[in-house]
Amino acid sequence: LWTRLLSHIFGGTIYAFSIMLASFLFGIAAGGFAAGRLAGNQRQATNLFVTSQILIAVLSFLSFNYIDAWVPVFSGLGVKAVYSIIIILPSTFFIGMTYPLAVKIACDTPEQASHVSGRIYAWNTVGAIIGSLLTGFFLLPLIGFVGTIKAAVIVSLLLGFYTSFEHRDGLLKRQAPILGLLAFFIILTPSRPDGHRWVEG
Repeated sequence: LWTRLLSHIFGGTIYAFSIMLASFLFGIAAGGFAAGRLAGNQRQATNLFVTSQILIAVLSFLSFNYIDAWVPVFSGLGVKAVYSIIIILPSTFFIGMTYPLAVKIACDTPEQASHVSGRIYAWNTVGAIIGSLLTGFFLLPLIGFVGTIKAAVIVSLLLGFYTSFEHRDGLLKRQAPILGLLAFFIILTPSRPDGHRWVEG
């Protein structure tokens, strides 16, 4: 989805994929490093996890929905690359926070760290495989580019909703209505006027 988005700037070139991959990996690395430093205990990790899912959804939705308003005036490759990194990096930073925060939440004792890390990493890899196949072969043909973006955003919100609802902390439970309202708003937001071009292009 990010590659298709950047093709709106770079056209059908290898630059779109290269910039997307570099930005994505850098964002994940930076987010993982930050999460490891900020999550001191399970309660902090859970709060950060829910917050990161909200920000992933909101920032990704804004990037996809308003990219036309932010396209740079200058057309040089360097300017486009910087612009693309700015568009992708905020979302991928919080995506990178997800894995280490999930490990922290699932670990009750330090001795469980290796087992929990391996289990979550395995499920993360399985999810990446299923997600890529599901998106390319089913979601994009069935509901189009914009519909698939909304579906991905809703999944992040549902993940945050589930985490906040299951946790016994009162503050987290109060975040659940916010997640529900965001999901409702995103579902009802009209598709981009040029949405059909994103599917056919």
